Amino acid sequence: MLRELTAPLLLTATALGLVVAVRARARTDEIAPWRAALVKSAVLLGVFVVLSVEGLSALGMLRAAPLAVAWSMLLLIAWTAASASFTRGAGAAAPQASAQRRQDARLAGRCGERLEPDVVALVAACVAFAALTLVVAVLAPPNNWDSMTYHMPRVAHWLANGSVRHYPIGYPVQLFMPPFSGYAIATIQSLAASDRWANTVQWAAYVEAAVAVSLVAARIGAGRRVQALAALALLTIPMAVSEASTTQVDMVAAAWLVTLFVFALDRPSRSNVLWAAATLGLGVSTKAHMPFYSAPVFVLLLRRWGRDGVPLELRHAVGAVAVVAAVALLLVAPHAMRNAHTFGKPWGAGFEVDRQRVTTPTLATLVSNVLRDSVLHLPLPGYGRAVERLHDVVGIDPNDERTTHIYDLNFSDVAAKWFRPLTPNEDFVGNPMHLALALAFAVVALVRRRHWDDTVRAAMVIGATATAGWLLLQVPTKWQPWSSRYDLPFFAVLAVPLGIGLDHLSPRTRAVVTVALVGGALPALLLDVHRPLVDIQAVASWPWWVWGAIAVVLVVGGAWPAAAVAGRAARNAQALRVAGRFRVRAIVASLAVAALGPVAARFGAQAFARQSAFPPLSIVTADRTHVMFRGNPLLESAYVRAVHRVHASRCDVVGLEFRRDAWEYPLWSLLGAASGGGPRLRAVAVANESATLAPEAPEPCVVVSSATTSAFDGRAGWSREVLSSAPYLAVHRRADPGS
Repeated sequence: MLRELTAPLLLTATALGLVVAVRARARTDEIAPWRAALVKSAVLLGVFVVLSVEGLSALGMLRAAPLAVAWSMLLLIAWTAASASFTRGAGAAAPQASAQRRQDARLAGRCGERLEPDVVALVAACVAFAALTLVVAVLAPPNNWDSMTYHMPRVAHWLANGSVRHYPIGYPVQLFMPPFSGYAIATIQSLAASDRWANTVQWAAYVEAAVAVSLVAARIGAGRRVQALAALALLTIPMAVSEASTTQVDMVAAAWLVTLFVFALDRPSRSNVLWAAATLGLGVSTKAHMPFYSAPVFVLLLRRWGRDGVPLELRHAVGAVAVVAAVALLLVAPHAMRNAHTFGKPWGAGFEVDRQRVTTPTLATLVSNVLRDSVLHLPLPGYGRAVERLHDVVGIDPNDERTTHIYDLNFSDVAAKWFRPLTPNEDFVGNPMHLALALAFAVVALVRRRHWDDTVRAAMVIGATATAGWLLLQVPTKWQPWSSRYDLPFFAVLAVPLGIGLDHLSPRTRAVVTVALVGGALPALLLDVHRPLVDIQAVASWPWWVWGAIAVVLVVGGAWPAAAVAGRAARNAQALRVAGRFRVRAIVASLAVAALGPVAARFGAQAFARQSAFPPLSIVTADRTHVMFRGNPLLESAYVRAVHRVHASRCDVVGLEFRRDAWEYPLWSLLGAASGGGPRLRAVAVANESATLAPEAPEPCVVVSSATTSAFDGRAGWSREVLSSAPYLAVHRRADPGS
């Protein structure tokens, strides 16, 4: 328990020390210096995670004690540097401090000394989303499908081996997929001896991305309101909310892409190119799609070397490209070399790689991917079928396996479920409001392009750059039923132009749209099908008098704040009569929302409760093991019985006979092996490129198998017990474990 609590404290204290140290060395003309320091510190921490894990792994010392020493040293260095910087600069900086603060405020586009009430409300909403997603991330165990099959098992194998070397495994995706998020999870899981904090890696990326988005808005001259709107636009992306409490990697990739824009929009310099190069390396180490998203951003960065009418010099371009390539390769090279040694290619090979690439990319396949991808975000009745018919008209099969990654659903299956994008599931939830607003704002901006100011022009460039990266991704990649996950970096960057667009609306319209964005994200925040914070079945069964009591409390509790806010606004009005009417309307509107909100919530709860995707559960009260199997409940009883059989055998080496996409991590967790205890686990009967690698442990005396035709069937001295037939799970035991 002590390690479980001290591990996040150590990492948080180190991060804070880096932020303070970087802030102390900020340029005098730095815009939003604290946020810039946080973003740069995130890059430094990412680089340290890669170097520490790879370095300790090379020595076979990827264990808790060496990691604790490494992070303690970084903690000491960070706070020593911070203290020295402030001590050294205090005397010289004091006469200029007041002027510098005024300059920072002016550069960031902020004139007033106090935050406006609407900005305070936006910041409060951002804090609420960050806080609630953290609660979900900490309370819920890793339970996403990909987390169970390869994100978390690979971490368990690394920690058991003391190394990130490749190992024999039936599902080679564990080996060749980009490893950065796994490195971060391995660090905190090893230090804490628990997977309690595994989900917080994505949560930290969720928060960092919001900060980075607001910083991008500040750097293009936007004011406080726009910065807050941009941050809230990102934090309310349904896919971002759902993924913020998982061990997936798309939110981390989105954070690195937004961070890349931070440096691309900064003042051109050699140090800025280094920051961008390190961010690119971390992004490529996180998600294989990042080179496509990043290429247009680096074109933007190079273009800024030739701004203000000065032509881009070839030596600057070549030098920048060389630095970017060298730094990025330094971060990805160790993993790429392991892949090349095992699979013959730096990015991996085999069926799992080939099945995701379009056979022959053409303009037609690009248009097809774009149209089919839009179906994943727009819950419009008949729209999916219309896209399907359009494919038939032009003679393209929307389910062609040369352009479609078919697993359990093809495009026709998805097109028939128009409401699918509304389901709060981190594998396929859509972002309909964000897409609709982005399209609407883009159309309006193009029509009114003569009225663009510098800020709007910069926002359009950002949106166009992100769109170019997204289109590049569509060219070689097959359409998938869960492609909306791969769109998350694109939507994260679009939060900047969305903030600009929202700010150009009238105050009343802006308030309505902002409330709609928040409301649209609440299902993902509170009712995610795998990690529901609220038991919707229980809420839907509340009687009328409970909802009435909630309405009374909200009305009484909201009357005084509404009157105070309205009064403050009224005092700024020039005409007393207008001020009085405004005050009355504000109070009436606030009380109406407080009174009618519970009514709408009741009907909404009953509507969600009727959906089969929401069986009774709340992560606040449910058993952690039960929540872990939320995405595959049929496995729970069989896995629990398999763990009992292993414990009864007293076997110290357990074999795993699993094939592709099987749930491996629950066995690590239930046996205690994921936190450094329990028996050793190793794969057996491996039949892919990794079969030639050195085994992780001696021959097992018990084998847990999901193969209906097992290599241990009929083997002399072994017995088989089938624990479940659908899904199939069996335990094979050697008659004499000591022989």
